[in-house]
Amino acid sequence: MQVVYFSQELQARAPGVLGCLFNEDTKGWVSLIDVAAAIERRENVTVRPATETEMKRAEAVAALFDIGVQLGQKVEALLDQETPEVVRGTITAIREAMESVEAGPADLLDRKA
Repeated sequence: MQVVYFSQELQARAPGVLGCLFNEDTKGWVSLIDVAAAIERRENVTVRPATETEMKRAEAVAALFDIGVQLGQKVEALLDQETPEVVRGTITAIREAMESVEAGPADLLDRKA
């Protein structure tokens, strides 16, 4: 198991989106319990800190998460003030923008040659 460590602060900024430990083999977030279980199974486990560019990518994801939270608050305010048609149009535009992004957690890592 090859694990990349990202900061706990980033995980706290975007819970459910970013984790603290990323398994390079499975391309997914893992917990400390998963790492401990791998060690107990006598698997080779290596942990490295995220590179500067990997951290910058993760920080960008956290910033996008923050923007999403702010958008959600604005949509909630729209629900109170606008007609259902305006709200539907706004939500559709936001959904289309979100779906146009095709990045996944593995895209945080540096590309290997």
